[in-house]
Amino acid sequence: MPDQNPCKLILALDLETREEAFAMLDRLGDSLEWVKVGLQLFTAYGPDFVREIADRGYKVFLDLKLYDIPNTVAKAVQEYFQPTRRAAHSARLRRRRDARMGKQRPRRLLSKS
Repeated sequence: MPDQNPCKLILALDLETREEAFAMLDRLGDSLEWVKVGLQLFTAYGPDFVREIADRGYKVFLDLKLYDIPNTVAKAVQEYFQPTRRAAHSARLRRRRDARMGKQRPRRLLSKS
């Protein structure tokens, strides 16, 4: 008797850029249901990136654990501190944070130095 519940694979979008990720999704179309977004892509592009994937009809498994392969964590931290890619996103986040907190400033937890 054939299996009535076929296996559903999750595509791990372990790619460097959002352009590569969307090109992969465009190639695969509706042949899959689930997509895993890891720490690197989420750190580089934020929740709007995840929403764009969900808006395309995919279910998203958001894998943001920090206790991971050291290379993955290192790349995610590097993405976070990339000024060219994150400048506009970071400025928006700072404005939102400042609006919420008023004059109270958060303590800095991480430093580039």
